[in-house]
Amino acid sequence: MLFLGSGISTVFDKPTTIQFRERLLEDFSDPMKDGILHDLLRYPEFLDIEYVLETVRQLLRCSKDNLTNLFSDFSGSPPVRSSFGNPIQELESINKRIEDYVFDYYKWDSIDDEKLTNLYTEIFTFLRKQSNSLVVATTNYDRAIERFCYITEYNYYDGFRNEKNRFVWKDNNFYLPSELNPETDIVLLKLHGSLNWRETSDKVILREEQESRPSDKNYQSSLIYPTLSPKNFENEEPYKTLLKEFTNNLEKADICIVIGYSFRDSTFCKMLKSFVLSDKLLVVVGKNSQKIVYKQMFDVSPMIDPENTAIVNYLPKGSKYFGHVFSHLLTVRRNSSNPLEFMLPFEDTVPRFLLAFVTSSLRILSIVLLVTLLSVIYSYRGKFHLSAHDSLLRSDICPSLPLVLIGT
Repeated sequence: MLFLGSGISTVFDKPTTIQFRERLLEDFSDPMKDGILHDLLRYPEFLDIEYVLETVRQLLRCSKDNLTNLFSDFSGSPPVRSSFGNPIQELESINKRIEDYVFDYYKWDSIDDEKLTNLYTEIFTFLRKQSNSLVVATTNYDRAIERFCYITEYNYYDGFRNEKNRFVWKDNNFYLPSELNPETDIVLLKLHGSLNWRETSDKVILREEQESRPSDKNYQSSLIYPTLSPKNFENEEPYKTLLKEFTNNLEKADICIVIGYSFRDSTFCKMLKSFVLSDKLLVVVGKNSQKIVYKQMFDVSPMIDPENTAIVNYLPKGSKYFGHVFSHLLTVRRNSSNPLEFMLPFEDTVPRFLLAFVTSSLRILSIVLLVTLLSVIYSYRGKFHLSAHDSLLRSDICPSLPLVLIGT
């Protein structure tokens, strides 16, 4: 199974939740004109848009009588500015504006078609060699996978059934044809929805071509917007069924490759942790992936290695070497004392990884030389003796270059 987070779509200039907030900071820079939103975006503890939108929705759930005190506690003195007389009205406006920006930021631009084709052709070519089925789960709103299928020989099935030229979510059932072609058919699980999903006033869920926010009051978008609170999957369609499909496919999989995911959603985090604890292999690729996995999924120090988890901190964007990297990951040798020490064969690596290898090796060598020098100095002064064997770089801890050290 392939699990995609927002990090992979940064190749196409689609923002992560942190970058989403940063873009809004540029657009809402006037404290008097932009009022509460200006202050929320600049609150030091709100690291990304999920914190901002979560706070807005929590405040909206409060009674009007309590809002003044909440704002005073939030910003100190003076209270948070409001460009409207009614703070509830302003909060509702902020909620709508952020939701509108979701559509603006994640709408597909055909200018990225070439990058899209290069990246996903490499990914799916590799996956087809490793599995007899292609299952892609994603929390992304953008239509990158759908667009890729449109311009290549691939087909995708996202649970919607074609009825009289309308794609409909039917009977709380994830629709699939009776037979799938493992060479060209992709099962696509859009766990947080898609920009082109609509729900009618009579609760019919449709998949359309239009990616903009519905202007017809009889329609509303079917999206799970970025917030911190646990997402409501269990009682609403299509997400109840999508979560069930994800669970079933994860149970069948032996390997799950995760790219660009933050592990912030508690539901998926718990499921992926259970996957690892079931003695299956989880491969995580993305910026700061090591720190994220240890903290978010295992709640342990990065010095402790959870078993059966391979972590890659380096990935050339759109590189033709994608499959090459993972072919090594899936044919790894496991060290009995440390299952996480997956070695990348030196003689088979591509030039960019060779450069990363040499760079990391030079760093390690510099540390060893420094430790040795300090050992000689302290030994000479007669205080104590510290040898390279006693240091954290001793051979039984770092017998070769772990994959997690590749890149910076």
